[in-house]
Amino acid sequence: GEEIAVKRLHQLRGLDDKQFNSEFGTLSKVRHQNVVRLIGYCYEIRNKYMDHKGDLVFAKIMERVLCFEYMHGGGLDKHITGKF
Repeated sequence: GEEIAVKRLHQLRGLDDKQFNSEFGTLSKVRHQNVVRLIGYCYEIRNKYMDHKGDLVFAKIMERVLCFEYMHGGGLDKHITGKF
C-alpha cells in the first residue's frame, strides 16, 4: 500500500551481474536523511524468440528494476536546474 519510485535499468554492454550486485549492495546500505531509501529490486532473466533481420533468434531478455521510496515534488534534476 506504499507508493514507490521504480527505476528500470536498460540493458547496457558491459553491465554485468557483478557490477549490478555491487551497486545494489552499496545502495542498500545508504542511510541518510537527504538520500531516498532503496526498498528493493527485481531481477529477471527470460528467453524469447525474436525476429532479427528476418531470422528467428533465441534471445536472453534481462530485466533489472530498482525500487526506491517515493518523494513528492519531482526529480532531483528539476530541482538542480530550477525547471519545474
